[in-house]
Amino acid sequence: MVEFAAKVEQRTGEIFVFGSTPDLRDRFISSICPQVRRTDMGFTFGQLRINEGLDLFLYGLEFSHDYAWELMARKMVAFLALIRWQERESIRYAGRVLEFVCDQFDPLFLICAEVDEESTPLHPHIKDGEINVSTAGRLLFYSPNRADSQKRIMRRLFELLIQVR
Repeated sequence: MVEFAAKVEQRTGEIFVFGSTPDLRDRFISSICPQVRRTDMGFTFGQLRINEGLDLFLYGLEFSHDYAWELMARKMVAFLALIRWQERESIRYAGRVLEFVCDQFDPLFLICAEVDEESTPLHPHIKDGEINVSTAGRLLFYSPNRADSQKRIMRRLFELLIQVR
């Protein structure tokens, strides 16, 4: 009897992760990806193997107009903008990033609002759900102290990728 090994085509999904502070984005990527590398240039790279045919790469970097966005953004399946819900400047930062990205491209994006559950109680429907920002954008709330909270963001991202794209 002859056995044939099925060749699995390797696919990748690339996601930009912007954070209003480097620690916010690095902590998020580290909570999702078992393999994380940081550079001295402020770049964080995370890899998550979904299965033998699919790897996700999360790129954390500081937002700047200096990057070659037209080259990089076309490869991205999504953008995540991480903010601290209690900080006005953090929310403004996400607005600047998304305004630039949405003006230039047609991205799928999630605004992920970090909340401290003790100091900012949210209605359970909102905290565990989401708010539609546009047809391709959502606002989700998460807790940095709960791994299931970050994983919920990734599950929702997969669901949106299947629906939108």
